[in-house]
Amino acid sequence: MNRLPGPVRLGHRGTAAARAHQGSGWMKSNDATFPLVNRAAVFLLSLSMFAGAVAAFVMPQNPGGLDLVNAILWIVFGLFGAGGLWLSLFWRPKTAEELALERVLPVPDRPEFGSDAIHYVGQVGLKTVEVILDWKSRAIHFRDCHVPRGFLTSAQPWFSCSVDELKGVHVFAHERSTTLTIVTAEGRAEIPSTGDGFPELHAELNELVPGTRPGFSADHPMMGVAYVAGAVVGLFAGVLLAPRGADDGTLGVCMLVGAFVGVVAVRLAVWVGDRYFNTGLTQPLGYGMYGAMGGVSVSAALPALVGWNLVWLVVPVVAGTVLGVLFGFVKQSREMVRDTDGAADPGKTS
Repeated sequence: MNRLPGPVRLGHRGTAAARAHQGSGWMKSNDATFPLVNRAAVFLLSLSMFAGAVAAFVMPQNPGGLDLVNAILWIVFGLFGAGGLWLSLFWRPKTAEELALERVLPVPDRPEFGSDAIHYVGQVGLKTVEVILDWKSRAIHFRDCHVPRGFLTSAQPWFSCSVDELKGVHVFAHERSTTLTIVTAEGRAEIPSTGDGFPELHAELNELVPGTRPGFSADHPMMGVAYVAGAVVGLFAGVLLAPRGADDGTLGVCMLVGAFVGVVAVRLAVWVGDRYFNTGLTQPLGYGMYGAMGGVSVSAALPALVGWNLVWLVVPVVAGTVLGVLFGFVKQSREMVRDTDGAADPGKTS
């Protein structure tokens, strides 16, 4: 049987923890997952990216126009900006009623589960995701949210494992929602608190699985952005360190090696920060990347307005990166303060 009126089967501690989620504001209404301030921020960043790409073609810095490599880079940059504009203007998250309806709709290959199972249904981007904690078989099932370890892997349609095989549960608190990362022996799943059944699922997993403090960097949702930041920095470092007068083939190899070394350096830095300094670096690196992207957009537009100067190309990127890194540290410290308050008063967070 797999049609339930709602998530059930909570012990005494689980019920209290679920109430704590709801009372502390962790469980936000789904209508608030993309509020006006978030839409405005995405719109402005995406508009700057798109405008920078257009300016690079309409007002090129070199009289001969863009070469092939720069043209491809700016096209990709502009496509990301166009996608962000569409997201900020037209995307709408599913309502709580729509998510509740997804619970009872038939889904191909959905495993059978007992009446005492906890059934979470949420939305990640454009996809509907599910997590089913089945007490009858002591199994947990993931739909479209479990990503196996590996290079360029994507979420599996369905993944199941024993509850005993879960390795950890990490909570990442944001201003308007919370992300729960469930680590398995083969990968991990990230689900937002805005889904239907989140308090019950999190409360039970808190009792079952050993967790770590919020901010465990390697499992943070922004780790992918941090990898991109490392790759971009490494790519430019490869260009700068390439032999003088190198041909295109040698330059390409230097760029690829630099990008690879940059990704490895980010992973090593995050590991060292977590293990030896108890400091997360994922958010500072990720927001530093966002700041740098905004700086690149400004750098593309300024030469057409004030004339070409190396300062106008470098300063906006450096300033954007520094501001992004500082914002990441401040945001992270605020989250850790909330975590400390929650530890002192279990009625606030868990």
